[in-house]
Amino acid sequence: MTNKILALKYRPQEFKDLIGQEVMAQTITNAIKLNKTPNAYLLTGIRGVGKTTTARLIAKALNCTKDFTKGEKCKTGEYCHCAEIISSNHMDILEMDAASKTGIDDVRELIENSKYSPTSAKFKIFIIDEVHMLSKQAFNGLLKTLEEPPPSLKFILATTEVRKIPVTILSRCQRFDLKRVSVEQLCKHLKIIADKEKGKISEDAIKLIARTSEGSVRDSISLLDRALISQSINEGKQIEEPDVRQMLGLADKSKIISLFKEVLTGNEKDALKFLHELINDGLDAKNFLNDILEVLYLFSRRISLGPIEKDMSISEAEVQMVDQYSKNIDMQDIGLFWQLTIKTIDDLRIVGNENLTLEMYIMQLVHLKNIDSRKETQTLETNHQSEENLIGKKIDNKPLDYFINQTMMRIDLPEPLKTGQSFSFKVKWNYNINNRLEDRGRSGYETFPSDDNRAYTIAQFFPRMCVYNDVEGWQNYQFWGNGEFALEFGDYEVDITVPSDHIVEATGTLQNPKEVLTREEYKRFKDAQTSYDKPVFIVTQEEAEIKETQFSEKTSTWKFIAKNVRDFGFASSRKFIWERQAIKLGGKNIIAVSLYPKEGNPLWQEYSTKAVLQTLETVSYTHLTLPTKRIV
Repeated sequence: MTNKILALKYRPQEFKDLIGQEVMAQTITNAIKLNKTPNAYLLTGIRGVGKTTTARLIAKALNCTKDFTKGEKCKTGEYCHCAEIISSNHMDILEMDAASKTGIDDVRELIENSKYSPTSAKFKIFIIDEVHMLSKQAFNGLLKTLEEPPPSLKFILATTEVRKIPVTILSRCQRFDLKRVSVEQLCKHLKIIADKEKGKISEDAIKLIARTSEGSVRDSISLLDRALISQSINEGKQIEEPDVRQMLGLADKSKIISLFKEVLTGNEKDALKFLHELINDGLDAKNFLNDILEVLYLFSRRISLGPIEKDMSISEAEVQMVDQYSKNIDMQDIGLFWQLTIKTIDDLRIVGNENLTLEMYIMQLVHLKNIDSRKETQTLETNHQSEENLIGKKIDNKPLDYFINQTMMRIDLPEPLKTGQSFSFKVKWNYNINNRLEDRGRSGYETFPSDDNRAYTIAQFFPRMCVYNDVEGWQNYQFWGNGEFALEFGDYEVDITVPSDHIVEATGTLQNPKEVLTREEYKRFKDAQTSYDKPVFIVTQEEAEIKETQFSEKTSTWKFIAKNVRDFGFASSRKFIWERQAIKLGGKNIIAVSLYPKEGNPLWQEYSTKAVLQTLETVSYTHLTLPTKRIV
């Protein structure tokens, strides 16, 4: 062979050359021998495991003038279809890339070609790579031909995303899943290639290449090719594992585990020192964080399943390090570290300075671990409903120790609560309201530049108790803003002070409508309590437009009480059009509420409250406890 690219040079030419796919190869071979080949094959698997190669081998086996399945070779000088098939030059073997030809017109052209008999080969074969990229119309156009093709036509479909293929297509194909190739098999294969190429590369370096390729034969050979090229440049010097790590921008796993040692002992300075060393060695940020995830997995495996058996993916020295350092970490720590790592991987996409991101990440790891190793005492006011406290001593108005870890706060009580005892406390906190359209988030404000107003929709803004259950204990995962806490149900009494021209709605029931509403608004508010056929506008669009211009300097305090609810949220703006309508559900009078600015009309006025009513009726069918209202 003259091709100098190893991935092509060592591409399998026979079924027996396929690495790690012996069962599949044998099954296909047997079917061809017995002349029981399907109309269509579907080959699935990750990139580089041999899907396209297998498709060409099937085409060769079906059209070879010799018995390809028995390993018979085509004679020199004797014409055979194999050479043209393997080089993708055969007229009867059509290879189509569905990633670039996705439409119905491309499939229609394929179907038209299927009507014609092969020009020289026994079978005309259509190989469609990345078939999941076809459009819905293209798949539909292919269905009939795929099920009942001409006797001389075979389809071979290949994909990395089998879940995206319609079941109607799947049911018409004989499916073969090409599995990831094990590290051990890849190592043997790479060693053979390296020896043939007279390359000097250590076993550890080959193992690292195999692990990095993640089961892809093509990727592993391509990485080996890069390593051997660097070897030839360096005058035949043997390639060692550190050389491969530097080539790929990978961190030394033992160094990562050592870095974790410093994190677990709260040594921020030395942890950052390790990080800077890795960065100077050519560290790739994403690879580094993925290596961190792997190390966290090793720690969790050691804690949950006991000693780690040495395998191809981890050295004996690394096993010993995991055994030693796992004594200083528990599953709760691992859960927090895992979440922070995933978040940091996401942050890399939006933060320009990767090194800065990694430094902040390491400092956060140390901070998370220091929950148990560092005590910070701050002032927290306490209040008790009785003279008798937890341990029979008066500690009213004395500070409690507490520690804040990002979105979580731990309060240290003087003594554990005994059965039947209670404890109450006050917390001072502030909440910076964000622009939810610019800064993202489910809570915040929206600005209306045309009239210089804002609409506030506020949720997840106050401290609340963690959930405790008998299986997992205290809920201890950070809240990152893209999901919800697990919440306990509770009772809320809330006072909300806003400019007097604002309209406020919130979880629960408004306690002082007379105090915060005008006489006319209050009358409409009362009417809405029994209006079951249509919504009552407490504030009309015309009235809301007048309020938009007022900017009152006075304030009003809206009082709400909510019983047995999982959360509390509210909305406030002088721009709000406000409508309410009653509905009878489960023997209770439930109020459907809609709040929206004029910019939402006419659509919201037509459908908003109807949608709320429909939701309440639908949810009630599940026999769940309903909230008293919903803010839209």
